[in-house]
Formats: sequence, structure tokens, C-alpha cells
Amino acid sequence: MKKLFSLFCIVFFSIQIFGQRQINVSVGLDNIGLLNLGAQYQIQQSQIGFSCGLVPRRNETFISIAGDYYYHFGKLPKLSNLRPWYGKLGLDYILDSWSNGIDTYIFLNARLGRDFNISHKLGIGMDAGVVVPLLNSKGIGPALGIRVFYKIYAKGPLKSNEV
Repeated sequence: MKKLFSLFCIVFFSIQIFGQRQINVSVGLDNIGLLNLGAQYQIQQSQIGFSCGLVPRRNETFISIAGDYYYHFGKLPKLSNLRPWYGKLGLDYILDSWSNGIDTYIFLNARLGRDFNISHKLGIGMDAGVVVPLLNSKGIGPALGIRVFYKIYAKGPLKSNEV
């Protein structure tokens, strides 16, 4: 856990140093990250995201921690300085705690998605792709997700030459 926290701090402060302009906070649901809360940090047409998810059940708890990289492309929309289509590559750590023990899983996922901007600050993102198990699981499966995001502008909208 200390290593994960250290990695988060390094990435977060690196983004601040290199002129990060926008932060999105999100609430999402997907088949890997469960019900999750996240944040995405924008640098031009790329984003680095982190999320934590949880599904409490009787005698069992699933916890997920994920890190994602997004690259946005396509025609620039009217309501955002971020292109709507994206490719997403992510790494997910899942902890399954139940009455007989604890299981851990690690998955790599690759997805294609699209953001739908409702306003300058609010939007919905949906993506689909594949998930590849790296630890304690077998077989390639589908990766599906939906999230609602809210944009927080740290330094104001990007200038046209930065998009």
C-alpha cells in the first residue's frame, strides 16, 4: 500500500509540475472496477486516471484500485477542449475478502470509448474492450464501463494552441 501511495504522489506532483490544466472527478460502474470513484488529470489530449471501487456484500467485500491512461482523438466538440473519442489502457488490482480468506487479482484492460458532454463541466463516458488477467485468473473477457464526470478547471480552459 505504501508503494501505491508513493506512486500516486509522484504522478500527481509530476502532473502539477508539467502544467496540468484540468481535473475530472467521476463516479462510475464497470465489470472490473465495480462501483467506483475516480479522478482524471488532463494534459493536452491525454489523461491519467486513478479510481477506487467497492462492492460490499454479506460476508464478502470486493475492493478495486485502478490506474488508467487515456488518449483522446476525433473532432473537437463545442462543449469541451478534449476530443470525444478515446483509447484507454488500464491496470486494475482487485482484493476479494471473504470469510475463508483473501484473494487478489490483477488485470490489464484495453478499451475504446467516447465522452458525451452535457455541458462545459458535466459529461458521461462509456467504453468497451477486453480485459486480460495477469494474476490469479484465467481467460480473456469483456471490459465494459460507464461513468459520470465533472470537470474542475485548475487554470482555466486550454488555449487553442494547446489543444
